[in-house]
Order: sequence, then C-alpha cells, then structure tokens
Amino acid sequence: MQSLQLAFEIFQNRERYFEKISEDSYPGAIIKGQVLLIFLAAFIYGSIMGSYNGVAQAFSSGIKLILLIFLTLSICFPSFYIVQILLGSKMKLRQLIIILLGGFVMLTTILVAFAPIALFFQLSLSAYAFLQLLHFLVFVFAGIWRMRVVVETLKVACEKKN
Repeated sequence: MQSLQLAFEIFQNRERYFEKISEDSYPGAIIKGQVLLIFLAAFIYGSIMGSYNGVAQAFSSGIKLILLIFLTLSICFPSFYIVQILLGSKMKLRQLIIILLGGFVMLTTILVAFAPIALFFQLSLSAYAFLQLLHFLVFVFAGIWRMRVVVETLKVACEKKN
C-alpha cells in the first residue's frame, strides 16, 4: 500500500516528488508501486478499448496495452540512458527509471480518467471510426502530459545535480 502512495506522490505533491528524485531519497518500493499502477491502469483502459468487440478482445487489449507500454520503455530506455550520460548527467540509473516510470504513471492515470468518457461513447453506439479517433486523441493528450512530467523532472533533477 505504501508503494502505491509513493507512486501517487507525483500528483499530490510535485515539488516534494522533484526534491526526492534529485536527492535520490525514494525507497525501492516506489518502483514497485509505479509498475503496479501502470499495470492496473493500462489494463483497465485497454480493456475498455477492446470491449467494443467482446470480452475476449477486451481482455487481450488490456494485455496488449500493458505490453505496449513496457516494451516501449524497454526499447527506449537504453538509448535515453546513454544520451543522458553523453550530455554529462550525473543521475543514477535508478533515478532515471523512477523518472520514466513516473511519466508512464501520469500517462496511464490520465487514460483511466478518460475511460468513462470512452465507455460512454462506446455504449451510446458511436461509430467505430469515431471511437478510434477518440482513443487516439486521449493517447495524444496523455502522452503530452507524460512528456511534460518527464521533462520537468529531468530539468529539476539535473539542475540540482550539476
């Protein structure tokens, strides 16, 4: 339970979150909480996305969204880490993991926040093309906020480190 509270600190007290990231004072439980939160939120939104075509598709879409997020992270993280080192960053690997997972926590939480809207339009028998556009726009909006959090956190952490 404490690990989930730590993962939600990005929403509740952003200044404290930035401070803890730059000082590397988060306990290891935050990573566990972030991963759990991403799993749950991604599965919920993915299930709603896929529920247009039945229960089996809803379940598989929930799993696919989880895989998409973690495969994206695993593919992009090594390059991101190397670029940070080349730019002279003194951040630890653990700090960068927490920062990127924090961005994905933001993304998936925003997706879940829009889930009732997506479900409403889906249940009101909207056209499938409209639902695709709606999901695309929700992902764009959540992605912009995700990047904003990552960039803000990197700025604060790098300023305090360097």
